[in-house]
Amino acid sequence: MKSYTLLIAIICMMYAAASDSQRIGVIDTRELFHRSAEIRALHEQLELTFTRKRFELEPLQEEIEELQGELESKRETLSAEEMSQKEKELDSLLKKYFEKRDEMAAYLAQQEEQLMSPLLDKLQVVIEKVGREEGFDIIIEKDAVVYAATRTDITDKIIEYLEERDEEQIETDE
Repeated sequence: MKSYTLLIAIICMMYAAASDSQRIGVIDTRELFHRSAEIRALHEQLELTFTRKRFELEPLQEEIEELQGELESKRETLSAEEMSQKEKELDSLLKKYFEKRDEMAAYLAQQEEQLMSPLLDKLQVVIEKVGREEGFDIIIEKDAVVYAATRTDITDKIIEYLEERDEEQIETDE
């Protein structure tokens, strides 16, 4: 039993000695996305696009609500045939609304991908550059870690690098 405990202690000491020689950095991407001016501007642009697209749906939504209100208020006075016609009209409007909404969602996802892709590529270059310049062996995302000491968090360095240098300078520094 003592030899088993000694073996575990030796393995733990070897692991601790090996891990001291590695430098690990941690990035909080939520904080990065929250604090980066470039990323905030991109999100504002996406929000503006979303708002414009949402306004395109409003007339159809109002028409649906109006027809639903009419069906509720005149349910007792409409003939079965008129009621059936109004329900078909409502179903048609709902189908059109959901199709437009789905098209809008697909368009917004495409816009987000189109706008975010170059930024994420730039961010990857910046992270790799900071990793090389600062001597990090590994840089990981904060959400993938159960615990990390605050000294391993390099989010501020990444943000500073993004804010101080433009894309051309990042690429030419490599």
